[in-house]
Amino acid sequence: MHPSGVQFGLSRGLLQLRGEEVLLSDELLERISVEAQIHLRLGRPPIQGNFLVDITVRAAQNALGNQQQGQRQEIVPFFTGLNQTMYYSFCRLAERAGLAHKEPRRLMTNPE
Repeated sequence: MHPSGVQFGLSRGLLQLRGEEVLLSDELLERISVEAQIHLRLGRPPIQGNFLVDITVRAAQNALGNQQQGQRQEIVPFFTGLNQTMYYSFCRLAERAGLAHKEPRRLMTNPE
């Protein structure tokens, strides 16, 4: 993510730094989790990749609320880089949960 997008996300509690990695904040991950749980409780189809991106973007927009005010040079890079940041964040979560491990070029899930 571009540095101005990172600054925008950090200043609004949407991103966090873990070492040198830029990841989604715990608060934003919780919002995404709630949206996903609601989706599944309503009996809707399993969540696929593009829909997960939609949930993430909506959760970020909802978290911003009236804070969306910012310079275009910050907002655009934040939302442009959100997909990649989401991927890295979910990879780290999957690793911590023991569901997958990261190899240099891909995420390997546990077949069980």
